[in-house]
Amino acid sequence: MATTRTRVGLVILTEVSSLLYSGTVFGWAPMLLVLRRDGLFDSTCLDKGEATWCDEQQQLLGSIFTFAAVFYSASGISVGAFVDIYGPSKGILLAGALSICGFYLFAMSWSWAPIFGYSLIGIGGMAFFQCAFKAQYAFPEVSEDGSVAYKYQTLIIAGATTLGDASVLIWLVFELISNAYPVPLATMFGYYSIVTLVMTAALFWLWRECESEMLTSESSDEEGSEEGSEEENNYGATSTSLTTRADSTAPTSSPAVNISKLPFARQLFSREFFFLFSFACIHTTRCNLYLGLLPYFYESKQFSMGTSATSDYYVNVTSALIPLGCLCAPLINALIQTLGFGYTSQAIALIAAAQSLLMLSPSLPLQLAAACLFVVYRANVFAFPPALTGKIFGPRTVGRLTGLMFTLMSPVQFTITPALGVTLRDFNDDFRPLSALEFLSLVPLAVLTWWLMNTSRESDLGLPKKSTAEARATPRYSALPVTPTRSNSMRLQQRDDVKESSPARTQTTVEVMRTSKVNTCEV
Repeated sequence: MATTRTRVGLVILTEVSSLLYSGTVFGWAPMLLVLRRDGLFDSTCLDKGEATWCDEQQQLLGSIFTFAAVFYSASGISVGAFVDIYGPSKGILLAGALSICGFYLFAMSWSWAPIFGYSLIGIGGMAFFQCAFKAQYAFPEVSEDGSVAYKYQTLIIAGATTLGDASVLIWLVFELISNAYPVPLATMFGYYSIVTLVMTAALFWLWRECESEMLTSESSDEEGSEEGSEEENNYGATSTSLTTRADSTAPTSSPAVNISKLPFARQLFSREFFFLFSFACIHTTRCNLYLGLLPYFYESKQFSMGTSATSDYYVNVTSALIPLGCLCAPLINALIQTLGFGYTSQAIALIAAAQSLLMLSPSLPLQLAAACLFVVYRANVFAFPPALTGKIFGPRTVGRLTGLMFTLMSPVQFTITPALGVTLRDFNDDFRPLSALEFLSLVPLAVLTWWLMNTSRESDLGLPKKSTAEARATPRYSALPVTPTRSNSMRLQQRDDVKESSPARTQTTVEVMRTSKVNTCEV
């Protein structure tokens, strides 16, 4: 049985792995400087002259990031399915193996090895990211009525996503070391591989300690579940099914459809997944447009009084603020715990609307306020879908669903070039029409959110409610496995026996009273 220390250690190392590996491929700019100093692909330049890079060399270097970004997003569904089916312990081994192989190949300077190696680093980062989603189920909490909830679930997933966003700073550390000391890139990646090997081994052991108990809970739950037999995976169990199994004699007054117990194919056609996909489409596109067009935005005619040096300053300040989104994890947790997922979605839309309105201003200093709002907004955008998926759809399919959203959203990065072309050609280098269009894109999502809150059977979409019985019942913390303990089951059975015996006891009392009245009349 996994102890509390084991679960705490698992969550801490999982969060650290998100920081070290999840999104490192997107910190490409500082790594490009390192490759430039090392002279990667110099042999492709036949006539260097005074230029530092030739066109062929720049194209090859650009293809490194392009391939890695595409494979990172496209591998989401396959990596998520692997983690769902075989569990996070094997997923961690896959992540470590892909990352270490990627480090080795990327440090090589021959042929296409750096391109292939950087792509493997991206896929390994996605595997670490998918395993981090499973850590949100590390702290189950069983109440007196046998229902199961997961403590710190939103905070853990928010920390994993925001720290994964901050992992772009890892290559910046590499660049600073390479700039300050004459350390070859292969040496730095050699030490990084050792750290990865130790991290993988520790996470594998911790996941094995917790995963075996999760497997036991799943097998006990699937004995009476028809939906569970339709799935091929052996890992993970939904909290709803555990609640139902905790008291099999209780009357079934819950809604007829529980989305966490549906097969994966049917979950894809649910209104909740449609909402999640729409949320990701609109908000992720807005985030990518802001980051991709940031240098052009500060140099546009909207800021006629700005100079090139001034625009570079604001670009650098804004870029430095982006990784600070990891500090927003407590805020994300507080929003969801206080407002529920439905109203949190509306709050995110309000932050996005305020940022779009500030971007309409011709004042450059005011754009720093817009950048600060964007940091909070982006952190919520990337934490909200995994948190909602883990809460509503359950651990059985959370990897596949989040991975599928990553895969489906991979073409979004191709919207940057058309948006820039339309702005320069049709709007005369004025970004205010684009900002107004982004503002209007939030309206249909707000309407969709209200529709879902009024039609969905999932109570987590509304304001968190606490019934009188739940308020009186003091939750009791329970270690894994999450199945009810013997004492709790006996207590529940005694409670049910008392309820069943109450009508008979009442009937006996009535008979005694009638007998007394008859005797009195006879006297």
